[in-house]
Amino acid sequence: SFGTQAPGLNDSASAEAIRLQQKNRLAEVEAELVDATAALDAARTAAEDARSARQNAIDAVNTARQAMRQAEETLNQLRRRHSQLTQQLSDVTARLSSLTTAIETATAEIDSLTPQLQEAQATFAALPSTDEGREIIAQLKTRLSEARQQLADSQALYADITRTGENRARRISQIQQDLTNWDQRLERIALRLIDLNDRIEQSQKVIDHLAERPAQIEQEKQSLMSGIAEAEQKRQLAADEL
Repeated sequence: SFGTQAPGLNDSASAEAIRLQQKNRLAEVEAELVDATAALDAARTAAEDARSARQNAIDAVNTARQAMRQAEETLNQLRRRHSQLTQQLSDVTARLSSLTTAIETATAEIDSLTPQLQEAQATFAALPSTDEGREIIAQLKTRLSEARQQLADSQALYADITRTGENRARRISQIQQDLTNWDQRLERIALRLIDLNDRIEQSQKVIDHLAERPAQIEQEKQSLMSGIAEAEQKRQLAADEL
């Protein structure tokens, strides 16, 4: 009748529909395979980047540790030098104290000899000239001259040692500043090490997380490849039926 179709036509239409369905499924699976392959490449790249970042952080840690060792050695050298200069400054201070006493003694002797000489000169000027008088005056002049020379030497040495002490004090102050700077540098290196160790830990976590992903994606690819083969087989069967 008019509303009844031939069985062959129905079979042909059914086979064509199956063939089209399988063709579409094949296209979908192939698209999924492309995505999976891209995801695998991305996962491998991400893992390599994470490993590279971790290695860079490890290298930076080694560099920072070497810098810390050098800084500690410099600090130790500065501390030793600071101790030496402090002892030297203490010695200079003691010598200055001794020289101060010597200067005071020489000054007192000059103060004592000067009126004695003046008195002797006045006394003997009023008396007849005698060898004994001249000898006494000559001795007083000699003692006075020696005392003045000792005073001058002591004052010159005092000035020289004072300059030395001032130089040592300035050097000690500079070393103290250097010690402060190196202490601060060590603190910065220590903080850098903490940061780098955190980066290493984070990179390791990323590596651990990504380590299983390529195998998972590879498994997904194999499943998709099986799906493609199955879809291709069904498509071929549908085509054969046509």
